[in-house]
Amino acid sequence: MYTSTLFISLAAAATASAALSCPDSDGTYFTASSGVSYKVECGVDHVGGDMPNSPVWASTLDDCIAECDSTSGCVDVSWVPGTPGPCYLKSSVQSPSANSGVWGAVRNGNTCASIDGTTIAISGDTFYTVECGEDRIGGDMPNSPVWTSDFNSCLAACENNPGCVDVSYIPSSPGQGPCYMKSSLQPAFPNTHIWGAKRTSTCPDLDGTTYQTSCGSTYQIQCYVDHYGGLLDTVWTSSLKSCISACDTETGCVDVSYAPGNPGPCYLKNSIGGASNNTGILGAKQLTACTS
Repeated sequence: MYTSTLFISLAAAATASAALSCPDSDGTYFTASSGVSYKVECGVDHVGGDMPNSPVWASTLDDCIAECDSTSGCVDVSWVPGTPGPCYLKSSVQSPSANSGVWGAVRNGNTCASIDGTTIAISGDTFYTVECGEDRIGGDMPNSPVWTSDFNSCLAACENNPGCVDVSYIPSSPGQGPCYMKSSLQPAFPNTHIWGAKRTSTCPDLDGTTYQTSCGSTYQIQCYVDHYGGLLDTVWTSSLKSCISACDTETGCVDVSYAPGNPGPCYLKNSIGGASNNTGILGAKQLTACTS
C-alpha cells in the first residue's frame, strides 16, 4: 500500500537574501525562483519518500532546493553538505528524524489547493487526508470548535482528542480560526471556506490490508495480533512501517510485533507462531520477500 504524505507549515514565507546555512537558517523560509517557499530544517531528516532520480548532487542547500523546485512532485529535500554533496529529493514528507548531518527543507503550502488530496503525517502511523472545500456537516464533538492559528494546529487538536476522526477548519488571517472536530465521518458537502481532513491510522483502519515495502516485499497488517516465539532481534522504531522495514533487512525475518512508542520496541521474528490477541501490539506477517 503506498501512501503519499505531506507535513507542511502554513506560516507566511520570508525571502532569504543570503546563502542558506545551518544552524543560522533553521526555521527560516527560502523563496525559490518559481516563487514557491521552502522551510529550512537543520538537523532534520524525513526518512523515506526518495524520488527515483535521487540523489542528485548539489554544492549548497540553495542549489538542492532549486533541484527540488524544478522536479515535478518534489516536496522535500535532505542535503548532506559537500562540494558537491548528495541532495535527496522526496515525493512525500515522512515523520521527522533527528540527524545532525542533514540540512533539510520542506515545500511550504500557503493555500489549501496546494495540499489538496495529500496526507499529512501526524505520527508514524497516523495520517490526515486533506479535503479542500469539503465540509462534513454534523458529528461535532462536545468541546468543538476550538480556535487555532493554522490548519496543522487544528489537526493536532483532533489528534489530542480521543474519538476525533475528522476536522473542518475555517482559516482566519490574522488571528485564529474555528476548528470543528468530528467524532464521525458524515457525508461531504461543498464549502469553499473549509479546509477539511479525515483521520486514518494504520490500526485499526488498515487491518487485514496488504502493505508493500520499497524493496517489493509484501506484508499483511494484523492489528492487535501477536505471534509468540521465534524472536530474532529487538530494534526500536517510530512506526509499524519502520518496524517492517527493519524486518526486510534482517535475514530470516518473516513477522513483526510492534509496541507503539517514540520509539517503541519492534520484535523481529523468524517464524509465525500461534496468534494471540494483544491490544498493545501492531503486527505484520510477511507474504512475499523482497524482489530488489
